[in-house]
Amino acid sequence: MAGLKKFLKDPVILIWVVVLVILIPILKPGFFSVHDETHIVDVYQMIRSIQFNGLPPRFAPDFNFGLGHPYFNFYYHLPFYISTVFYY
Repeated sequence: MAGLKKFLKDPVILIWVVVLVILIPILKPGFFSVHDETHIVDVYQMIRSIQFNGLPPRFAPDFNFGLGHPYFNFYYHLPFYISTVFYY
């Protein structure tokens, strides 16, 4: 018990233990899922919509199992326009 108290009083060791516990999920193999990965698909659909339908884009052609969806009627446009400029 005395060794554990001495171990926990050392701030450097305690910080490393906390850091390693926090890093366990990050060090697992594979790709962790985040919410922002859907924006990549949205930008791709904006580019395809501009290529096929012109401006202003209103329809995401590949959503809904390839049948399309009026996605851009309901979502904000400015970030998609900015990212499309970087694409071209």
